[in-house]
Amino acid sequence: MPNFQYREHLSTLVSASPSRAYDAMRSFDFSRSWMIRTIFSTRELLFGVSSRQNRKNNTGVFGPLLESTLNLGWSILEEVPNRELVVGALTQPWLAKVNFEGLPGPEFINFTKPGFAKIVWNIEVSEIKPNLTFLATETRVALTDHNSRRKFRIYWFLFSPGIRLIRWLAFRIIKRDIKNDPGSS
Repeated sequence: MPNFQYREHLSTLVSASPSRAYDAMRSFDFSRSWMIRTIFSTRELLFGVSSRQNRKNNTGVFGPLLESTLNLGWSILEEVPNRELVVGALTQPWLAKVNFEGLPGPEFINFTKPGFAKIVWNIEVSEIKPNLTFLATETRVALTDHNSRRKFRIYWFLFSPGIRLIRWLAFRIIKRDIKNDPGSS
């Protein structure tokens, strides 16, 4: 998504092959960290949505990253196995109950209906040298109108510190897992 208003990028080096780093990120389970669970619970409390309600509606974010994202309604826009994965959805994250709608790539790119955020995120890996991989994730957000930009600006101001912390914690856990299981490289 070349045109966007918000961008968040995080990268690190991991002692693993690109395929091991890619798989570790793709299958990361956010529920493994009490701090990440707390951040999600805090958002729910602020919006008045219960964790039990989310589980009942199958809107929770826990389980393998890609699987849970797709279950929430996101779509894979592009994938080059063991190199890059790009996922996108239309949403209104400023609402208490967030819904995600994935569309095929061309429809997603051309979507302009007012009142929405078009969000894409990726996982990207590249080999620096044998058993050393650059792992990155980036999120881009394009808002479809002025009113959505205003709502998202407030949402981002309040929640972006937690979103950044979630990514940092995920990378930290992934690096630890890879270090503790070097045979999987």
